[in-house]
Amino acid sequence: MNNNPFNPSFGKMPSIFLKRDNLSQRIIDELNRENSPFQTSLIYGQRGSGKTTLMSEISSKLKENKDWIIIDLVFDNDLLISLTNQLQEHLLKLKLIKNLDIKMNFLGIDINASLAQNIDANFQQILQTSLEKLTRKGKNVLINIDEVHLTPLLKKFANCYQIMIRKNLKVSLLMAGLPENVSEIQNDDVLTFLLRTNRIVLNPLNLETIKLSYSIFFKMPTSILMIKLFYI
Repeated sequence: MNNNPFNPSFGKMPSIFLKRDNLSQRIIDELNRENSPFQTSLIYGQRGSGKTTLMSEISSKLKENKDWIIIDLVFDNDLLISLTNQLQEHLLKLKLIKNLDIKMNFLGIDINASLAQNIDANFQQILQTSLEKLTRKGKNVLINIDEVHLTPLLKKFANCYQIMIRKNLKVSLLMAGLPENVSEIQNDDVLTFLLRTNRIVLNPLNLETIKLSYSIFFKMPTSILMIKLFYI
């Protein structure tokens, strides 16, 4: 039996991605444009609407461009450490640094560093230094954060990110979350700059879109297809 092309695996790109091709390409085009409102975007929709899949598709396509560096983050207490480590790894690959600046025991790497004990306190400076090196190298950085919600950690990250934007560093941010969590983030007194971010709403797919996609895949008129599906 052939694999189901419509398999809705969690966060994984299905073979057929209904009604999102134009949207993902538009976001990619905007991210490649200077001073685009898409530089900082919030994707929101109900569970199962395709937020994670959309982010995955955008990241996958941008990775094909050597000028882009993609940073995927899990929204947990290690967010700042993970971001710093991933940036340092890319700096090392590009030979912009000789040694990693922090210890990454949780990745199986143990490297002595002066900032290992003070990552939280020095995060802004580490982030800025890393992005300055990458910007001078002509690299764009896209940071993806899924399942966001309002926490002190997000506030710290967002405020540091805002400073990086003011310094014209080449960094973009895609965050995805449920509507109620995104609303709470945007209405926070500290994160007022997020009210100006681009918002991408993912609505549930309608039946006509699903029917059209099925007809294209099975290569038969929609009327005949719906009769066949009815009798299955």
